[in-house]
Amino acid sequence: MAVRHDVLRWRIPQTSGVPYAVCAEPTDVAVPVVDLTDSADREAELARMLAAGAAHPFDLATGPPWQVTVYRLGPDQHVLAVTWHHAVFDGWSERVCYDDLATGYGRAVAGQPPALPELPARYADYAVWRDARDRRRGEADLAWWAGHLSGAPTVLELPRDRPRPAVQTYAGAEASVRLSAPADHAVRELAERRGTTVAAVLLAAFGELIARLTGGDDHVLGAIVADRRLAAFDDVVGFFIDTVPVRVRTAGASFAELVDRCADELHEATAHPGAPLERIVEALGVGRDTARAPLVQVLFNVLNFAPPRLDLSGLSAEPVAVPKPGSPFDITVYVVERDGRAGVEVVYNPDLFDATRIEDLLADLADLVDALAATPHAPARAVAGDLPRPTVRVPQLGAMTVAGAEAAGPPPGLLPAGPDGLTETEELIAGIWREVLERDRVGVTDNFFDIGGHSLALAAVHARLIAATGRSIRMLDLFRHPTVRALAASLDGAADRPELARAAMRAAARRGRTRRIPPRRPGGTA
Repeated sequence: MAVRHDVLRWRIPQTSGVPYAVCAEPTDVAVPVVDLTDSADREAELARMLAAGAAHPFDLATGPPWQVTVYRLGPDQHVLAVTWHHAVFDGWSERVCYDDLATGYGRAVAGQPPALPELPARYADYAVWRDARDRRRGEADLAWWAGHLSGAPTVLELPRDRPRPAVQTYAGAEASVRLSAPADHAVRELAERRGTTVAAVLLAAFGELIARLTGGDDHVLGAIVADRRLAAFDDVVGFFIDTVPVRVRTAGASFAELVDRCADELHEATAHPGAPLERIVEALGVGRDTARAPLVQVLFNVLNFAPPRLDLSGLSAEPVAVPKPGSPFDITVYVVERDGRAGVEVVYNPDLFDATRIEDLLADLADLVDALAATPHAPARAVAGDLPRPTVRVPQLGAMTVAGAEAAGPPPGLLPAGPDGLTETEELIAGIWREVLERDRVGVTDNFFDIGGHSLALAAVHARLIAATGRSIRMLDLFRHPTVRALAASLDGAADRPELARAAMRAAARRGRTRRIPPRRPGGTA
Protein backbone atom coordinates (compact mmCIF):
# COMPACT_ATOMS: atom_id res chain seq x y z
CA MET A 1 0.00 0.00 0.00
CA ALA A 2 2.82 2.42 0.82
CA VAL A 3 4.39 1.61 -2.56
CA ARG A 4 1.17 2.41 -4.40
CA HIS A 5 0.37 5.59 -2.46
CA ASP A 6 3.49 7.72 -2.33
CA VAL A 7 1.94 10.19 0.13
CA LEU A 8 2.27 7.49 2.81
CA ARG A 9 6.04 7.73 2.32
CA TRP A 10 6.19 11.49 2.61
CA ARG A 11 8.36 13.31 5.09
CA ILE A 12 7.46 16.96 5.69
CA PRO A 13 10.48 18.88 7.01
CA GLN A 14 10.76 22.66 6.91
CA THR A 15 13.28 25.32 6.04
CA SER A 16 12.92 28.67 7.81
CA GLY A 17 9.39 27.74 8.77
CA VAL A 18 8.33 26.76 5.23
CA PRO A 19 7.27 23.08 4.97
CA TYR A 20 8.02 20.96 1.93
CA ALA A 21 7.51 17.31 1.03
CA VAL A 22 10.17 14.66 0.45
CA CYS A 23 9.10 11.22 -0.77
CA ALA A 24 11.08 8.37 0.78
CA GLU A 25 11.92 5.20 -1.12
CA PRO A 26 9.62 2.21 -0.51
CA THR A 27 10.60 0.06 2.47
CA ASP A 28 8.96 -2.58 4.61
CA VAL A 29 6.31 -1.14 6.93
CA ALA A 30 6.89 -1.91 10.60
CA VAL A 31 3.92 -3.80 12.07
CA PRO A 32 4.54 -4.49 15.78
CA VAL A 33 2.38 -7.15 17.44
CA VAL A 34 1.20 -6.49 21.00
CA ASP A 35 0.13 -9.66 22.81
CA LEU A 36 -2.77 -9.06 25.20
CA THR A 37 -3.73 -12.67 25.68
CA ASP A 38 -2.44 -12.71 29.27
CA SER A 39 -3.94 -9.35 30.24
CA ALA A 40 -6.29 -9.47 33.23
CA ASP A 41 -8.75 -7.18 31.43
CA ARG A 42 -8.08 -7.43 27.73
CA GLU A 43 -10.95 -5.19 26.63
CA ALA A 44 -9.98 -2.35 28.97
CA GLU A 45 -6.32 -2.64 28.05
CA LEU A 46 -7.17 -2.73 24.34
CA ALA A 47 -9.39 0.36 24.67
CA ARG A 48 -6.63 2.23 26.50
CA MET A 49 -4.01 1.34 23.90
CA LEU A 50 -6.28 2.16 20.96
CA ALA A 51 -7.07 5.58 22.44
CA ALA A 52 -3.35 6.21 22.98
CA GLY A 53 -2.64 5.17 19.40
CA ALA A 54 -5.30 7.54 18.05
CA ALA A 55 -3.65 10.40 19.95
CA HIS A 56 -0.15 9.41 18.80
CA PRO A 57 1.96 12.49 17.97
CA PHE A 58 3.71 12.25 14.61
CA ASP A 59 7.07 13.76 13.73
CA LEU A 60 6.29 14.51 10.09
CA ALA A 61 9.83 15.71 9.39
CA THR A 62 11.50 12.39 10.13
CA GLY A 63 8.94 9.62 10.32
CA PRO A 64 6.16 8.19 8.18
CA PRO A 65 2.76 9.87 8.53
CA TRP A 66 1.04 6.66 9.62
CA GLN A 67 1.54 3.71 11.94
CA VAL A 68 0.22 0.15 12.12
CA THR A 69 -0.13 -2.10 15.18
CA VAL A 70 -1.65 -5.55 15.60
CA TYR A 71 -3.11 -6.48 18.98
CA ARG A 72 -3.36 -10.21 19.67
CA LEU A 73 -6.36 -11.10 21.82
CA GLY A 74 -6.29 -14.82 21.21
CA PRO A 75 -5.08 -17.44 18.72
CA ASP A 76 -7.78 -16.53 16.20
CA GLN A 77 -8.70 -13.00 17.29
CA HIS A 78 -6.65 -9.91 16.43
CA VAL A 79 -7.22 -6.17 16.11
CA LEU A 80 -5.53 -4.27 13.30
CA ALA A 81 -5.08 -0.62 14.34
CA VAL A 82 -3.97 1.95 11.76
CA THR A 83 -3.43 5.63 12.55
CA TRP A 84 -2.96 8.14 9.73
CA HIS A 85 -2.01 11.79 10.11
CA HIS A 86 -4.69 14.09 8.70
CA ALA A 87 -2.06 15.92 6.62
CA VAL A 88 -2.02 12.94 4.22
CA PHE A 89 -5.41 11.33 4.78
CA ASP A 90 -9.14 12.02 4.68
CA GLY A 91 -12.32 10.01 5.25
CA TRP A 92 -12.55 8.92 1.61
CA SER A 93 -9.01 7.54 1.81
CA GLU A 94 -10.08 4.97 4.39
CA ARG A 95 -12.16 3.14 1.81
CA VAL A 96 -9.26 3.24 -0.67
CA CYS A 97 -6.88 1.74 1.90
CA TYR A 98 -9.32 -0.99 2.92
CA ASP A 99 -9.91 -1.97 -0.72
CA ASP A 100 -6.19 -2.07 -1.49
CA LEU A 101 -5.42 -4.04 1.67
CA ALA A 102 -8.17 -6.56 0.92
CA THR A 103 -6.98 -7.00 -2.68
CA GLY A 104 -3.34 -7.40 -1.66
CA TYR A 105 -4.26 -9.84 1.14
CA GLY A 106 -6.38 -11.90 -1.22
CA ARG A 107 -3.52 -12.12 -3.71
CA ALA A 108 -1.09 -13.16 -0.98
CA VAL A 109 -3.43 -15.89 0.30
CA ALA A 110 -3.74 -17.19 -3.27
CA GLY A 111 0.05 -17.39 -3.54
CA GLN A 112 0.37 -14.39 -5.83
CA PRO A 113 2.56 -11.30 -5.35
CA PRO A 114 0.54 -8.86 -3.22
CA ALA A 115 1.79 -5.78 -5.10
CA LEU A 116 -0.92 -3.76 -6.84
CA PRO A 117 -0.60 -1.99 -10.20
CA GLU A 118 0.55 1.62 -10.24
CA LEU A 119 -2.17 4.26 -10.15
CA PRO A 120 -2.58 6.67 -13.09
CA ALA A 121 -2.31 9.65 -10.70
CA ARG A 122 -0.55 10.43 -7.44
CA TYR A 123 -1.24 12.90 -4.66
CA ALA A 124 1.60 15.04 -6.00
CA ASP A 125 -0.35 15.32 -9.27
CA TYR A 126 -3.31 16.63 -7.30
CA ALA A 127 -1.09 19.20 -5.57
CA VAL A 128 0.14 20.46 -8.97
CA TRP A 129 -3.39 20.51 -10.42
CA ARG A 130 -4.76 22.36 -7.40
CA ASP A 131 -1.98 24.94 -7.42
CA ALA A 132 -2.67 25.70 -11.08
CA ARG A 133 -6.40 26.00 -10.42
CA ASP A 134 -5.94 28.28 -7.41
CA ARG A 135 -3.56 30.53 -9.36
CA ARG A 136 -6.07 30.73 -12.20
CA ARG A 137 -9.17 31.55 -10.19
CA GLY A 138 -7.93 32.38 -6.68
CA GLU A 139 -8.34 36.16 -6.86
CA ALA A 140 -11.85 35.97 -8.31
CA ASP A 141 -12.93 33.42 -5.72
CA LEU A 142 -11.38 35.45 -2.91
CA ALA A 143 -13.27 38.54 -4.06
CA TRP A 144 -16.50 36.54 -4.03
CA TRP A 145 -15.88 35.35 -0.47
CA ALA A 146 -15.06 38.88 0.72
CA GLY A 147 -18.33 40.17 -0.70
CA HIS A 148 -20.37 37.21 0.45
CA LEU A 149 -19.17 37.46 4.06
CA SER A 150 -19.37 41.25 4.22
CA GLY A 151 -21.00 42.25 7.51
CA ALA A 152 -20.94 38.71 8.91
CA PRO A 153 -20.04 38.08 12.57
CA THR A 154 -16.61 36.61 13.17
CA VAL A 155 -17.44 34.82 16.42
CA LEU A 156 -20.18 32.31 17.23
CA GLU A 157 -20.67 32.10 20.98
CA LEU A 158 -22.94 29.27 22.07
CA PRO A 159 -24.07 29.21 25.71
CA ARG A 160 -21.44 27.36 27.71
CA ASP A 161 -20.70 26.29 31.25
CA ARG A 162 -17.21 27.63 31.90
CA PRO A 163 -15.16 30.67 30.92
CA ARG A 164 -13.32 30.20 27.67
CA PRO A 165 -9.62 29.55 28.39
CA ALA A 166 -7.43 32.45 27.26
CA VAL A 167 -5.48 29.90 25.20
CA GLN A 168 -7.61 27.49 23.18
CA THR A 169 -7.60 23.89 24.37
CA TYR A 170 -8.31 20.84 22.24
CA ALA A 171 -9.90 18.40 24.67
CA GLY A 172 -12.62 16.27 23.13
CA ALA A 173 -15.77 14.45 24.18
CA GLU A 174 -18.54 12.87 22.12
CA ALA A 175 -22.33 12.68 22.05
CA SER A 176 -24.90 11.66 19.45
CA VAL A 177 -28.59 11.56 18.61
CA ARG A 178 -30.54 9.69 15.97
CA LEU A 179 -33.69 11.04 14.37
CA SER A 180 -36.93 9.22 15.05
CA ALA A 181 -38.30 7.18 12.16
CA PRO A 182 -41.09 9.74 11.43
CA ALA A 183 -38.62 12.65 11.58
CA ASP A 184 -36.18 10.84 9.29
CA HIS A 185 -38.99 10.19 6.81
CA ALA A 186 -40.16 13.83 6.93
CA VAL A 187 -36.61 15.12 6.41
CA ARG A 188 -36.04 12.91 3.38
CA GLU A 189 -39.40 13.87 1.87
CA LEU A 190 -38.70 17.57 2.37
CA ALA A 191 -35.23 17.24 0.84
CA GLU A 192 -36.71 15.49 -2.20
CA ARG A 193 -39.44 18.11 -2.65
CA ARG A 194 -36.93 20.96 -2.42
CA GLY A 195 -34.49 19.21 -4.76
CA THR A 196 -31.71 19.12 -2.19
CA THR A 197 -30.06 16.84 0.37
CA VAL A 198 -30.67 15.67 3.91
CA ALA A 199 -27.56 17.65 4.88
CA ALA A 200 -29.15 20.94 3.75
CA VAL A 201 -32.27 20.20 5.79
CA LEU A 202 -30.27 19.40 8.92
CA LEU A 203 -28.04 22.46 8.43
CA ALA A 204 -31.17 24.63 8.23
CA ALA A 205 -32.53 23.11 11.44
CA PHE A 206 -29.19 23.48 13.19
CA GLY A 207 -29.01 27.10 12.06
CA GLU A 208 -32.46 27.78 13.48
CA LEU A 209 -31.48 26.18 16.80
CA ILE A 210 -28.30 28.31 16.96
CA ALA A 211 -30.38 31.43 16.28
CA ARG A 212 -32.64 30.58 19.21
CA LEU A 213 -29.70 29.83 21.49
CA THR A 214 -27.80 33.03 20.67
CA GLY A 215 -30.57 35.49 19.87
CA GLY A 216 -28.91 36.32 16.54
CA ASP A 217 -30.03 35.58 13.00
CA ASP A 218 -26.70 35.67 11.13
CA HIS A 219 -23.94 33.16 11.85
CA VAL A 220 -20.86 31.73 10.15
CA LEU A 221 -20.19 28.03 10.51
CA GLY A 222 -17.56 25.90 8.84
CA ALA A 223 -18.33 23.14 6.38
CA ILE A 224 -16.15 20.41 4.93
CA VAL A 225 -15.94 20.22 1.14
CA ALA A 226 -14.30 17.30 -0.67
CA ASP A 227 -11.96 18.42 -3.45
CA ARG A 228 -11.91 15.17 -5.44
CA ARG A 229 -13.26 16.90 -8.54
CA LEU A 230 -11.41 14.70 -11.05
CA ALA A 231 -12.13 10.98 -11.39
CA ALA A 232 -8.38 10.33 -11.62
CA PHE A 233 -8.08 11.08 -7.89
CA ASP A 234 -10.87 8.76 -6.71
CA ASP A 235 -8.49 5.93 -5.81
CA VAL A 236 -5.67 8.09 -4.44
CA VAL A 237 -4.95 8.28 -0.72
CA GLY A 238 -4.43 11.85 0.51
CA PHE A 239 -5.94 14.93 2.08
CA PHE A 240 -8.46 16.29 -0.43
CA ILE A 241 -10.73 18.38 1.77
CA ASP A 242 -11.22 22.08 2.49
CA THR A 243 -12.89 23.91 5.34
CA VAL A 244 -15.11 26.67 3.98
CA PRO A 245 -17.24 29.29 5.77
CA VAL A 246 -21.00 28.83 5.51
CA ARG A 247 -23.20 31.83 6.27
CA VAL A 248 -26.57 30.87 7.73
CA ARG A 249 -29.16 33.67 7.89
CA THR A 250 -32.45 32.71 9.49
CA ALA A 251 -34.45 35.95 9.72
CA GLY A 252 -37.99 36.01 8.34
CA ALA A 253 -38.03 32.61 6.69
CA SER A 254 -40.21 29.55 6.65
CA PHE A 255 -38.31 26.36 7.20
CA ALA A 256 -38.68 25.45 3.51
CA GLU A 257 -37.14 28.80 2.56
CA LEU A 258 -34.37 28.28 5.09
CA VAL A 259 -33.63 24.86 3.57
CA ASP A 260 -33.38 26.51 0.14
CA ARG A 261 -31.00 29.15 1.54
CA CYS A 262 -28.77 26.50 3.08
CA ALA A 263 -28.79 24.41 -0.10
CA ASP A 264 -27.77 27.48 -2.12
CA GLU A 265 -25.11 28.35 0.46
CA LEU A 266 -23.54 24.89 0.31
CA HIS A 267 -23.60 24.98 -3.49
CA GLU A 268 -21.96 28.44 -3.65
CA ALA A 269 -19.29 27.46 -1.12
CA THR A 270 -18.43 24.46 -3.28
CA ALA A 271 -18.37 26.60 -6.43
CA HIS A 272 -15.60 28.92 -5.15
CA PRO A 273 -12.73 26.59 -4.20
CA GLY A 274 -9.82 28.76 -5.32
CA ALA A 275 -9.40 30.64 -2.02
CA PRO A 276 -8.48 28.50 1.00
CA LEU A 277 -9.79 29.47 4.45
CA GLU A 278 -6.45 30.98 5.47
CA ARG A 279 -6.64 33.49 2.61
CA ILE A 280 -10.28 34.27 3.38
CA VAL A 281 -9.48 34.99 7.02
CA GLU A 282 -6.56 37.18 5.96
CA ALA A 283 -8.60 39.10 3.36
CA LEU A 284 -11.40 39.77 5.84
CA GLY A 285 -8.98 41.11 8.42
CA VAL A 286 -10.18 38.73 11.13
CA GLY A 287 -7.97 39.26 14.17
CA ARG A 288 -6.18 36.24 15.58
CA ASP A 289 -7.21 35.27 19.08
CA THR A 290 -5.48 32.58 21.11
CA ALA A 291 -8.82 31.71 22.74
CA ARG A 292 -10.58 30.44 19.60
CA ALA A 293 -10.15 29.43 15.97
CA PRO A 294 -10.45 32.38 13.56
CA LEU A 295 -13.85 32.87 11.89
CA VAL A 296 -14.99 29.23 12.34
CA GLN A 297 -15.68 27.93 15.84
CA VAL A 298 -18.48 25.49 14.94
CA LEU A 299 -17.96 22.96 12.14
CA PHE A 300 -20.72 21.19 10.19
CA ASN A 301 -19.36 18.03 8.54
CA VAL A 302 -21.44 15.75 6.34
CA LEU A 303 -20.23 12.16 6.19
CA ASN A 304 -22.09 11.32 3.00
CA PHE A 305 -20.48 7.96 2.41
CA ALA A 306 -21.10 4.62 4.08
CA PRO A 307 -18.49 3.65 6.68
CA PRO A 308 -16.06 1.36 4.84
CA ARG A 309 -15.53 -2.21 5.97
CA LEU A 310 -12.41 -4.31 5.71
CA ASP A 311 -13.22 -7.54 3.88
CA LEU A 312 -10.32 -10.00 4.12
CA SER A 313 -10.50 -13.37 2.41
CA GLY A 314 -11.33 -16.17 4.89
CA LEU A 315 -11.70 -13.79 7.84
CA SER A 316 -14.61 -12.02 9.49
CA ALA A 317 -14.00 -8.40 10.45
CA GLU A 318 -15.92 -5.74 12.35
CA PRO A 319 -14.97 -2.18 13.31
CA VAL A 320 -13.79 -1.35 16.83
CA ALA A 321 -14.92 2.04 18.11
CA VAL A 322 -12.12 4.40 19.14
CA PRO A 323 -12.80 7.80 20.74
CA LYS A 324 -11.71 10.82 18.73
CA PRO A 325 -8.54 12.27 20.30
CA GLY A 326 -9.67 15.90 20.52
CA SER A 327 -11.78 18.79 19.27
CA PRO A 328 -10.11 21.47 17.10
CA PHE A 329 -13.34 23.53 17.26
CA ASP A 330 -15.81 24.35 20.01
CA ILE A 331 -18.22 21.87 18.47
CA THR A 332 -17.98 19.69 15.37
CA VAL A 333 -21.32 18.40 14.09
CA TYR A 334 -21.23 15.24 11.98
CA VAL A 335 -24.27 14.35 9.89
CA VAL A 336 -24.28 10.56 9.67
CA GLU A 337 -26.48 7.71 8.58
CA ARG A 338 -26.65 4.62 10.73
CA ASP A 339 -28.87 1.63 9.89
CA GLY A 340 -30.74 3.62 7.26
CA ARG A 341 -31.63 6.54 9.54
CA ALA A 342 -30.07 10.00 9.70
CA GLY A 343 -28.50 11.24 12.88
CA VAL A 344 -26.04 13.72 14.33
CA GLU A 345 -22.82 13.01 16.17
CA VAL A 346 -20.85 15.80 17.82
CA VAL A 347 -17.34 16.20 19.15
CA TYR A 348 -17.18 19.06 21.62
CA ASN A 349 -14.69 20.67 23.96
CA PRO A 350 -15.47 19.67 27.58
CA ASP A 351 -13.41 22.63 28.81
CA LEU A 352 -16.33 24.76 27.54
CA PHE A 353 -19.44 22.60 27.82
CA ASP A 354 -20.85 20.10 30.29
CA ALA A 355 -21.98 16.79 28.83
CA THR A 356 -25.57 17.49 29.94
CA ARG A 357 -25.66 20.75 27.99
CA ILE A 358 -24.58 19.01 24.79
CA GLU A 359 -26.98 16.12 25.35
CA ASP A 360 -29.84 18.60 25.83
CA LEU A 361 -28.74 20.51 22.71
CA LEU A 362 -28.91 17.33 20.64
CA ALA A 363 -32.27 16.33 22.09
CA ASP A 364 -33.62 19.80 21.27
CA LEU A 365 -32.18 19.55 17.75
CA ALA A 366 -33.87 16.19 17.11
CA ASP A 367 -37.22 17.50 18.32
CA LEU A 368 -36.85 20.75 16.36
CA VAL A 369 -36.01 18.85 13.17
CA ASP A 370 -39.13 16.76 13.68
CA ALA A 371 -41.36 19.81 14.17
CA LEU A 372 -39.86 21.93 11.38
CA ALA A 373 -39.88 19.16 8.77
CA ALA A 374 -43.53 18.42 9.56
CA THR A 375 -44.56 22.08 9.03
CA PRO A 376 -42.04 23.43 6.51
CA HIS A 377 -44.14 26.35 5.22
CA ALA A 378 -44.84 27.95 8.58
CA PRO A 379 -42.48 30.69 9.80
CA ALA A 380 -39.59 28.74 11.26
CA ARG A 381 -39.36 30.86 14.41
CA ALA A 382 -43.03 30.16 15.20
CA VAL A 383 -42.62 26.38 15.12
CA ALA A 384 -42.01 24.55 18.41
CA GLY A 385 -41.62 27.80 20.30
CA ASP A 386 -40.74 25.93 23.51
CA LEU A 387 -37.42 24.81 21.98
CA PRO A 388 -34.74 24.99 23.14
CA ARG A 389 -36.14 24.03 26.52
CA PRO A 390 -35.28 26.18 29.53
CA THR A 391 -32.43 24.66 31.49
CA VAL A 392 -32.05 24.41 35.24
CA ARG A 393 -28.28 24.26 34.91
CA VAL A 394 -26.46 27.15 36.48
CA PRO A 395 -23.22 27.80 34.56
CA GLN A 396 -20.11 28.92 36.34
CA LEU A 397 -20.00 32.64 37.07
CA GLY A 398 -18.57 34.43 34.05
CA ALA A 399 -19.03 31.41 31.78
CA MET A 400 -19.44 33.61 28.70
CA THR A 401 -16.15 35.43 29.28
CA VAL A 402 -12.58 34.61 28.36
CA ALA A 403 -10.61 33.42 31.38
CA GLY A 404 -7.88 35.86 32.33
CA ALA A 405 -9.03 38.63 29.99
CA GLU A 406 -9.10 42.07 31.57
CA ALA A 407 -10.69 45.21 30.22
CA ALA A 408 -8.04 47.69 31.30
CA GLY A 409 -5.18 48.66 29.01
CA PRO A 410 -1.54 48.02 29.87
CA PRO A 411 -0.15 50.23 32.65
CA PRO A 412 2.23 52.89 31.30
CA GLY A 413 5.96 52.45 31.50
CA LEU A 414 6.10 48.65 31.60
CA LEU A 415 7.30 47.99 28.07
CA PRO A 416 11.07 48.18 27.68
CA ALA A 417 12.73 50.65 25.31
CA GLY A 418 16.43 51.22 24.60
CA PRO A 419 18.16 54.53 24.05
CA ASP A 420 17.09 54.62 20.41
CA GLY A 421 13.55 53.42 21.18
CA LEU A 422 14.26 49.76 20.30
CA THR A 423 15.76 47.03 22.41
CA GLU A 424 18.07 44.49 20.81
CA THR A 425 15.30 41.89 20.81
CA GLU A 426 12.84 44.33 19.28
CA GLU A 427 15.31 45.11 16.50
CA LEU A 428 15.80 41.39 15.84
CA ILE A 429 12.07 40.69 15.67
CA ALA A 430 11.39 43.74 13.51
CA GLY A 431 14.12 42.69 11.07
CA ILE A 432 12.65 39.18 10.77
CA TRP A 433 9.19 40.63 10.21
CA ARG A 434 10.47 42.87 7.44
CA GLU A 435 12.17 39.92 5.77
CA VAL A 436 9.22 37.53 6.01
CA LEU A 437 6.55 40.11 5.12
CA GLU A 438 8.75 41.80 2.50
CA ARG A 439 8.11 45.23 3.99
CA ASP A 440 10.49 48.19 4.17
CA ARG A 441 9.45 48.99 7.72
CA VAL A 442 7.27 47.74 10.57
CA GLY A 443 6.19 49.57 13.70
CA VAL A 444 6.84 48.13 17.14
CA THR A 445 3.12 48.32 17.91
CA ASP A 446 1.88 47.03 14.54
CA ASN A 447 -0.17 43.86 14.82
CA PHE A 448 1.41 41.12 12.72
CA PHE A 449 -1.93 40.03 11.28
CA ASP A 450 -2.98 43.57 10.39
CA ILE A 451 0.01 44.22 8.14
CA GLY A 452 -0.18 41.16 5.90
CA GLY A 453 0.84 38.38 8.27
CA HIS A 454 -0.86 34.99 8.37
CA SER A 455 -0.27 31.63 10.02
CA LEU A 456 2.24 30.33 7.50
CA ALA A 457 4.19 33.59 7.63
CA LEU A 458 4.19 33.37 11.42
CA ALA A 459 5.66 29.87 11.15
CA ALA A 460 8.51 31.36 9.12
CA VAL A 461 9.03 34.05 11.77
CA HIS A 462 9.04 31.36 14.45
CA ALA A 463 11.72 29.30 12.69
CA ARG A 464 13.92 32.35 12.10
CA LEU A 465 13.60 33.47 15.73
CA ILE A 466 14.65 30.06 17.00
CA ALA A 467 17.62 29.98 14.60
CA ALA A 468 18.70 33.52 15.57
CA THR A 469 18.36 33.13 19.35
CA GLY A 470 19.10 29.44 19.86
CA ARG A 471 16.18 29.40 22.27
CA SER A 472 13.14 27.16 22.52
CA ILE A 473 10.21 29.43 21.67
CA ARG A 474 6.59 28.28 21.58
CA MET A 475 4.65 29.10 18.44
CA LEU A 476 1.76 29.97 20.71
CA ASP A 477 3.72 32.88 22.17
CA LEU A 478 3.84 34.54 18.76
CA PHE A 479 0.05 34.40 18.54
CA ARG A 480 -0.36 35.66 22.10
CA HIS A 481 2.03 38.59 21.55
CA PRO A 482 1.35 39.75 17.98
CA THR A 483 3.34 43.01 18.12
CA VAL A 484 7.10 43.47 18.03
CA ARG A 485 7.12 45.19 21.41
CA ALA A 486 4.86 42.70 23.20
CA LEU A 487 6.76 39.69 21.82
CA ALA A 488 10.11 41.22 22.75
CA ALA A 489 8.82 41.90 26.26
CA SER A 490 7.69 38.29 26.53
CA LEU A 491 11.03 36.92 25.31
CA ASP A 492 13.11 39.30 27.43
CA GLY A 493 11.36 39.21 30.73
CA ALA A 494 7.76 38.07 30.92
CA ALA A 495 8.79 35.06 32.97
CA ASP A 496 10.27 37.38 35.63
CA ARG A 497 7.87 40.28 35.05
CA PRO A 498 4.37 38.81 34.81
CA GLU A 499 2.85 42.27 34.40
CA LEU A 500 4.28 42.31 30.85
CA ALA A 501 2.54 39.06 29.97
CA ARG A 502 -0.70 40.36 31.46
CA ALA A 503 -0.42 43.57 29.46
CA ALA A 504 0.05 41.63 26.22
CA MET A 505 -2.85 39.32 27.09
CA ARG A 506 -5.13 42.32 27.76
CA ALA A 507 -4.22 43.75 24.37
CA ALA A 508 -4.94 40.40 22.70
CA ALA A 509 -8.25 40.12 24.56
CA ARG A 510 -9.37 43.55 23.36
CA ARG A 511 -8.67 42.52 19.77
CA GLY A 512 -10.43 39.19 20.18
CA ARG A 513 -13.82 40.52 21.27
CA THR A 514 -16.76 39.69 19.06
CA ARG A 515 -16.73 41.81 15.95
CA ARG A 516 -18.43 41.75 12.58
CA ILE A 517 -16.71 41.82 9.25
CA PRO A 518 -17.19 45.40 8.03
CA PRO A 519 -19.46 45.78 5.00
CA ARG A 520 -17.63 46.38 1.77
CA ARG A 521 -17.92 49.86 0.31
CA PRO A 522 -18.76 50.41 -3.35
CA GLY A 523 -15.77 49.66 -5.50
CA GLY A 524 -14.78 46.56 -3.53
CA THR A 525 -12.71 48.12 -0.72
CA ALA A 526 -13.30 47.21 2.89
